[in-house]
Amino acid sequence: MDFLSTYKGGLLVISHDLPLLDESITSVLAVEHGTLEPFRGNYSYFLAERERRREQRIRERKHQDEKIARLEEGIRRFKGKTEKMAKRARSWETRVEKLKAQRTEISRRGRQVAVRFPQPPPSGRTPIKAQGLAKAFGQNVVFVDVDVDIDRGERMIIMGLNGAGKTTLLRILAGVEHADIGEVELGHQVSLGYYAQEHEQIRAGDSVLDHMRTVSALPDRELRSILGHFLLADKVDQDAGTLSGGEKTKLALAQVAVGAHNVLLLDEPTNNLDPQAKEALLDALEQYEGTLILVSHDTDFVEELAPDRAILMPDGATAYFDESMLDLVALA
Repeated sequence: MDFLSTYKGGLLVISHDLPLLDESITSVLAVEHGTLEPFRGNYSYFLAERERRREQRIRERKHQDEKIARLEEGIRRFKGKTEKMAKRARSWETRVEKLKAQRTEISRRGRQVAVRFPQPPPSGRTPIKAQGLAKAFGQNVVFVDVDVDIDRGERMIIMGLNGAGKTTLLRILAGVEHADIGEVELGHQVSLGYYAQEHEQIRAGDSVLDHMRTVSALPDRELRSILGHFLLADKVDQDAGTLSGGEKTKLALAQVAVGAHNVLLLDEPTNNLDPQAKEALLDALEQYEGTLILVSHDTDFVEELAPDRAILMPDGATAYFDESMLDLVALA
C-alpha cells in the first residue's frame, strides 16, 4: 500500500481490499448494469458520490414524471373538446413523447448477497478437543504438541505468521487431514461444516446445482432458492469449475450454510468476496449460535467478529483475544 500510494506511474487496479483502494487510487471506473461511469476520488468518495448521483437522478425523474402526468391530464381533458383545444392536445402529445424519450434512467440497485446460517441443534459442551497434535511434511515440522479445547458457542481464531500451520491445524480439526501424532475428539452430536480457502471441494465437470445436491437432500426448488441468495440463480446448470473466484467462494459458503452445522471451520472465508457479500457473511456469523473456528488475515472482518479466544501457532498457546492482536492478523 505504501509503495502504490507513492508510485508515480499509472495504476489500473481491481481489488476488494478497501483500505488499499482508499490509499492508492485517485479515480474509479464503476461497471454497473452494462454501463461504465467515471468518478474522481478514492473508493470511499465513490460510494458517497454514487449515492448522491442516484438521489439526484431520482429527483430529476420525479420532476419529469410529474410534468408528463400534468400534460397527460390536460390531453384527457381537452382532446375531445373544440378543434382548437384538440389541436393543443395533439401538440402536448408530441411533447409528452419527447419528454418520455428524454427521461432520466434510474438503474436498479445491484442484487445483494443474503447469507444465513440456520440455527443448528446444540452440540455437547465441548464440541472439539484435541491433544498433542503434531504435523510434519517430510523434513518440515509444522507444529508439535498442540492442544485444542473449545467450548460450545465459542468463537476462536487460529493466528500466526505464514507457514505457522494455521490451515493445516484447521484441516486436521475438520478431519480433512490427519495428524502425525495426537488425536481429535468430537463432542456429542457435533456436525462439522468446513470451508476451504482453495475451494478444493469445488469439482470441475459438475454443475453448481450438483454441488448442492451432494451436501443436502433438500428439493431442487429449495436448493435453487438458496443459490439465489448467493447470487448464483443464473449459474445453477453451469460447470462449477468455470466459476470466478468470488462465485466459487459463494458456492462453497452456500454448501456450508445448507448443512445446518453446529460447528463451522472457516479458512479465509472473505477471500474473493466483494464488500457487500463480506458484510452479509459477517452479519450471518454474528447471528450464528453455533461454534466457530476461523482462520483469517482480514483485520476489519476479525475486529467486527470479535473472537473470544485465539490459538497462537505454531506453539499452540491459547489466549483471550483483544485488539492488540489485530496486527498479527494482518501479518498472517
